[in-house]
Amino acid sequence: MLARPGHFLAFVPLRLPFLPVRFYPTPAFTLRRSEGDFALAAPGVRDHRIDVVRGAALLVILWNHLARSLPGAYALTELTPTAWGLSDAADVFVFLSGYVYGLAYARVWEGGGLRAVYKKSAVRAWELYVVNAVAFVLAAGLVAAFSLHVAPEQTAAIEKFAPLLNRPLDVLASFPALRADVPYFDVLVLYIEILLVVPILYALLQFRWWVGLGASTGLYLVAQTEGGEWPLFFNPLAWQLLFVAAVALGAYRPPIPRAKALALAAVVIVVGSALSFRVLHPLALRGFVPDLGWIAVVEWSAKGTLGVGRLVYFAALAYLFRYATRRDSPVWAGRWTAPLRTAGRHSLGVFAFGIVLTYAGTLVGHTAETGLVGGALVAGAACVASLVFAYVLEWRNARPARASAAPLPPRRVGLAALDETR
Repeated sequence: MLARPGHFLAFVPLRLPFLPVRFYPTPAFTLRRSEGDFALAAPGVRDHRIDVVRGAALLVILWNHLARSLPGAYALTELTPTAWGLSDAADVFVFLSGYVYGLAYARVWEGGGLRAVYKKSAVRAWELYVVNAVAFVLAAGLVAAFSLHVAPEQTAAIEKFAPLLNRPLDVLASFPALRADVPYFDVLVLYIEILLVVPILYALLQFRWWVGLGASTGLYLVAQTEGGEWPLFFNPLAWQLLFVAAVALGAYRPPIPRAKALALAAVVIVVGSALSFRVLHPLALRGFVPDLGWIAVVEWSAKGTLGVGRLVYFAALAYLFRYATRRDSPVWAGRWTAPLRTAGRHSLGVFAFGIVLTYAGTLVGHTAETGLVGGALVAGAACVASLVFAYVLEWRNARPARASAAPLPPRRVGLAALDETR
């Protein structure tokens, strides 16, 4: 069976000759129309693990951003997994976004090939660009208000906001081009840049999975050289590899065996990496223990360029999660995980709102001079506010369903429209 004429790579066989997977993964899932958005219905049951984990990652990101920004509250980062491993919630966020992309865009590819996929990706990138701009205006407005009217001295002392306070015109001029070095906006900028590049790699994945992953790996290797340096913290040439690998898993959905030997190897990698990161690396830097590669392990795990050690650690962690959990467990669809599921369904909107909360919480914390306990209260209140905001987005998306015979409203660019499974 061949792809429909007129598609990009139209005459590539439906089945790869050496793998028991389909070239177009259409039998694996269907798309249904729901409250104005496309939602994924994988064999009739949505995989709630994706939403729960994404929601948890959002809370960890928000908590860590505030813990690192509030005075005397840095110790709060010890309460999150970020402090104990070589990867953090940003890796989870990017990986799951890529996985959902691979699931949701397969039907788009079938309907129109590369042109349809690129058009949908470009539209989504534009939506995120608008939301990014709105979040920036709100965050910059908060900084300006506190600097001029509320607490000028305390605001001026916040090092992270120095570019906005000292070089506002430079920031305003470079922000539309996604080149402004403004704290906490780098993940959204990274995602926009990846969305503009990934359709080409997605087409290569549809041609041969190894061709797509090979091209993605080539870009990753370029990012590890001096010529691949990027002006912002996150290098999209490196981080696209994690996204594209997840796209391949979502598009092909290959069977991943639950093997005890692989699980044991993953445990050794995770525990060994954590030991190197938390214990052996600091001791080796101070000369208390001989350096048997502990320093190199951490140096090869740089976040901005997605170091090799970081990739290996995250792959081991992801496999352990896959090994230890099952999609049909009642925990994922239960009552106690409902807030996380709701946040995960609106992850990008909640993330953008979390940036504004981070700015607001940082300004309030420095004005009130909160310590460890006060910082915990501010960070906790911000996490609760982000979950409430997720329910607001859920309610807004559900409004058309409550109108009995009303047609679906026109699609709008806004936070409530950012369900990633569209």
